[in-house]
Amino acid sequence: PYVVLSFAPRLAEKLPKPGPWMVRVKHILAWPMFATVVWLLWVFSQQATSLSLAWVMLGLALLFIASWLYGSGQRGERTSVKSAFSILSVAVAIGLMSLVTVQPLSSTISADDSFGPAFEPYSVDRLNALRAEGKPVFVNFTAAWCITCLVNERVVFSQDKIRAQFEDGNIAYLKADWTNEDPLITEALSRYGRVGVPLYVLYPAGGSGDADGLVLPQVLTPKSFLEALESL
Repeated sequence: PYVVLSFAPRLAEKLPKPGPWMVRVKHILAWPMFATVVWLLWVFSQQATSLSLAWVMLGLALLFIASWLYGSGQRGERTSVKSAFSILSVAVAIGLMSLVTVQPLSSTISADDSFGPAFEPYSVDRLNALRAEGKPVFVNFTAAWCITCLVNERVVFSQDKIRAQFEDGNIAYLKADWTNEDPLITEALSRYGRVGVPLYVLYPAGGSGDADGLVLPQVLTPKSFLEALESL
């Protein structure tokens, strides 16, 4: 709201006088923050052990308690016990963060999770081997926490005509799982000037290496993706 008012100051004249509505607006604007926390917890669950997720959630609960105690103090209810417990809650929450561990660098995407054609794990050697066999190759740089990637797979890759085109065109499908930021995949992304996913690259038959790959848009449609596959 402040950004909007900075570009259009006259809108401030339309606002009602300060009052309880300001508190309600503050509460409403907190919900997108809560939704962000939920999404980040889901992202973290794709990268960490279940025990680490439990530590994080416990830490958040302690931070909630500390915030509640601090808020009650702002309303004139502060006591030395509440202040001490608030500080203790924050300290314990920070301590719990030291117990968090992320899974080793490995693929978290299995064939059972795929909504598209059958795929193989990506590697430079496998890409070169498939191209040496004269096959066209589609490489999907993705991650389990990437919302755009998941939408493309469910809306585009899962369509029967897309699957059929992979089979009819004898197109190999490699999936590069960047869920835990595999350094080899990071290097491959950097060769295309990218620092994140999704990245979709089509390699025509008869080539070698990855110099002649066709980079597709990050947001795909069934029509545009099918046309790209048919052009191979």
